[in-house]
Amino acid sequence: VSGEPDYKERKFLVFESSLRQLFAVCQTCYSPCSVSLSTIGTLLTVHTSCPAGHKNRWDSQPYINGRPLGNLLITSFVLFTGASPTITLRLLRLMNIVVISMKTYTNYQRAILIPAVEQVWEEEQEKLLGELRDQPLDLAGDGRCDSPGYSAKYLTYSLHAPHVNKIVHLEQVQCEAVPNSGSMEKEGLIRSLAFAREKELTVRSLATDRHRSIAKHMREKEPAVLHFFDVWHVSKSVKKSLNAASKSHDCGSLVGWAQPAVNHMYWCATASRGNPDLLVGAWSSMTRHVVDVHADHPGMYTKCLHEPIEDGEWLVPGHTQTILFFVLHCWQFSKHYAYRKCICKHTPAHARFVDVVSSKSLLKDLRQLSPDTQTYGLESFHSVLNRFAPKWAAFRTKGMLA
Repeated sequence: VSGEPDYKERKFLVFESSLRQLFAVCQTCYSPCSVSLSTIGTLLTVHTSCPAGHKNRWDSQPYINGRPLGNLLITSFVLFTGASPTITLRLLRLMNIVVISMKTYTNYQRAILIPAVEQVWEEEQEKLLGELRDQPLDLAGDGRCDSPGYSAKYLTYSLHAPHVNKIVHLEQVQCEAVPNSGSMEKEGLIRSLAFAREKELTVRSLATDRHRSIAKHMREKEPAVLHFFDVWHVSKSVKKSLNAASKSHDCGSLVGWAQPAVNHMYWCATASRGNPDLLVGAWSSMTRHVVDVHADHPGMYTKCLHEPIEDGEWLVPGHTQTILFFVLHCWQFSKHYAYRKCICKHTPAHARFVDVVSSKSLLKDLRQLSPDTQTYGLESFHSVLNRFAPKWAAFRTKGMLA
C-alpha cells in the first residue's frame, strides 16, 4: 500500500493451490508455465518459466537489511506479546503453514530483538534518571523470583518511583552469586541502592516487604535512608492469620473482621502521618472497637472517630451475667478497671483476635509502616513480568533480563 510502512500492511493466508492458479500462465505470452516454489521461513519465492523462455520471480514479502520482513515480524510479535514461541510455532506447523524454525527464532532474538530492547530501556532510563536527580526520592523496592518456592535461578529486583509511576532500575540476581536463594532479594536491594548512588540519586525513603535480612541491612548499612514496610504485605499477613484463626472452635465470627482489619491498617498508616506512637495506638484500639467500646482507649488515640454504629456485629468479650454485673458496678468507680476485668475472660473469638492484632512482632513492625509509599505498583509490574516470563518456563540470562 502506497505510503504505508511494510510492517503495517495486511497479511493473508493463501493456499498453495490458489497460488499455483495465479502463476499457471506466463504474464508475457500467456503460455502455460512451469511453477516452482521455495521458502525461507515465512518467505515464499515463486519461479515461473514458459516454453518461450520467459522467466519470472515473485517474492511474497519485502526484505529488510537482507532478511525477510515476515520472519522478523513473527519473531518480534511472539516476543513482544509474551506468547510462547514453542506453542505458536507448533500451532502454525499443525496448520501446515510454513514458518521459521525455533533455531531461527532464537537467532533473531539474540542478534536483533534483545539488543533493541536493551537500547530502548537504556535510553528511557537515562531520560528518567535526568528527571529524578536533584530531588529527594521516596522509592518502593521488591523482588520477583523466576520460579516459586526455593528453587529460583533468577531474581529480578525492581526500584519503583510511585510519584511518577515508573521503574527506576532493575537488577537481576542469579542464585550462584549468593549463598542461598533467600539472600537473592537482599543482594538485589544492595545492588539497586549502589546503582542509585552511582547515578547521583537521593533516596530519602524506601518501602519494602518485611524481609528480615533487608530490614537488618537497612538499619545497619543504610541509616540515612528511612526504611518502611509496605502496608499490603503486613495487612495480608494479618488477614491470613485472622482467617486461619476463624477455623478454630467458636471463632467463626472472625471471618467478618479480617477485611475491616486490613482497611483499618491502611487508615492507621495514612492518618498517623509517620507518627509511630499514634499509629500503634490507633491500631491497638481495634481490640476495643470489636467489642463495641469506642472511647477511653489507652495511648495517643483515645477514641474512635467514626459515627455511632447501629446493628454492628460485635465480638463478645465475656459470657456470664456475673462478669456483666461486675462491670456495671465497677464502671462508675473506674472505667479502665471495669474494662480490664471484662476482657480478662475473653470469648475464644475475641481472645484469638487480640492474639493476632496485638502480637509483639506485629506491633514492632507497625512502627515502620509506610505512610505514603507502597509497593502495589510493583505488584502490577510483576504481573506484567509474569505475562512475558511465566514462572513455569526457563529462560537464558539475556532473555530473562529483557
